[in-house]
Amino acid sequence: MPNMEIIVGTQLSNVAAQTTLDIQGIVTSMQASGMSNSAIKDTLMADLTGGGRLFGNYRNQVKNTVKTGIGMAGNNASRSTFTKAGVEQFQWVSVGDGKVCPDCEPRHGEVEDLKYWELIGLPQSGFSVCQQNCRCQLVPESYKGENLDKPLIREKKKATSIKNVNPSIATATNKGVSDTSRFFKKVGKIDNIIVKELSDGEFAQGGLVNGKKTIVLNSKYYGKNIREYNRIAHEAEDVFKLKKKQDILSMKKTRDSFIASGNSEMATKFDKMIKGLEDWRYSVATSHSNPAYVTGIHESTHAFAKFHKGAEDGFVGSILKNLKSGNIVRNDILAISDYAGVSHKELLAETVALIQTSGRIAVNPKILKIFDDWFDWYFG
Repeated sequence: MPNMEIIVGTQLSNVAAQTTLDIQGIVTSMQASGMSNSAIKDTLMADLTGGGRLFGNYRNQVKNTVKTGIGMAGNNASRSTFTKAGVEQFQWVSVGDGKVCPDCEPRHGEVEDLKYWELIGLPQSGFSVCQQNCRCQLVPESYKGENLDKPLIREKKKATSIKNVNPSIATATNKGVSDTSRFFKKVGKIDNIIVKELSDGEFAQGGLVNGKKTIVLNSKYYGKNIREYNRIAHEAEDVFKLKKKQDILSMKKTRDSFIASGNSEMATKFDKMIKGLEDWRYSVATSHSNPAYVTGIHESTHAFAKFHKGAEDGFVGSILKNLKSGNIVRNDILAISDYAGVSHKELLAETVALIQTSGRIAVNPKILKIFDDWFDWYFG
């Protein structure tokens, strides 16, 4: 039987060594960019306390190593018990959920003695592509407790259902939630979607309720059919566009007066401002053909960012820093949407919604750079 103390100890040492190298690399990079030692210290402490990309990854690797060690200990104990009971032939059983590695899949159902399996590689021994993450098992050839003619299929998690909502709206919102779950990858799925009455004009909320990633939909709007829901959402966009149209007409008059006076510099500035206003939208959801879908994206982003400790505050801090340095101005934020200007947390949700619905090319380059750096740090 392998020495589990040595195996787990070695794996933990490897994790610590890799994290040390990562820290050295990041510190060197920050020093090269001109950051002071105190600023570097603050950045690392924020990552440590907030479970950011660096220390959060270290924590996850330690957790996975311990989890793997427990699994290996259980498998070793089972094989030892079987051997003492006189079992000589073992059958390889894989978990057929679409995630079985190419090394393990062809072994399913094969029967050999333990020495053979030890020679070519036991489950979780590191022989395979899946390494210590292997979920296969060796069971006695005579074991008939389950139907083993096919790989064991783990029950798939059902999509979060939305009760008391028109089915077409529920489908659209759930798709937005699912797409955003895949976008953030490591954060898992939304735990609860609740329908209840919220204040007028508020379509939904996203965040944490008792530690669970939760979306609350306003029953005043989600109790309607999707055509009526879309009409209400698009009506908000139309009102916004009408006001912007009036602002643009006023600004064009000012620009024309600068042209008449020969002040081409100011006329050019106003032209740029007018062009920006023409491209603005009230929100990504209200300007989209399927507002319920985008609402799912927007509110999921709030929930995921709040669930990953320190992530939401990290994005807000990055925006504040770039505003203070002059790297971005308020108009860069409003280029995402007018609603993005409500708060930097809304800017985050609107940015993700715009990326998923219109592509990265639709996002202001400066905001996109800040978002990418933030996303790589917390979710990369």
